[in-house]
Amino acid sequence: MLVANRTGTSVGGNAQALHDARPTGRLPIVALLLWALFAFVVPSFVQALNLVDVFAFPLGYFMAAQGVLLAFVIIGVFSARWQDRRDARRAAEV
Repeated sequence: MLVANRTGTSVGGNAQALHDARPTGRLPIVALLLWALFAFVVPSFVQALNLVDVFAFPLGYFMAAQGVLLAFVIIGVFSARWQDRRDARRAAEV
């Protein structure tokens, strides 16, 4: 809990503020790693994936054009829900 002193600046509670930010700090790192995986690793396998057809399109094309975009949406939804649950738990504690 932060308490304002007479000058209006906050004192104390810095350790609690750092503790509260720590779980949130992992969320962007995990999301960024997943994003990098789908943005850079999956397209690097396009030639190998083109041997299989999905809906009359080569799998490499399908993964690059549709699968990666779908993965980005899923990462965004997952990140938002994770943060919402964390915020709800934090609000219940206060």
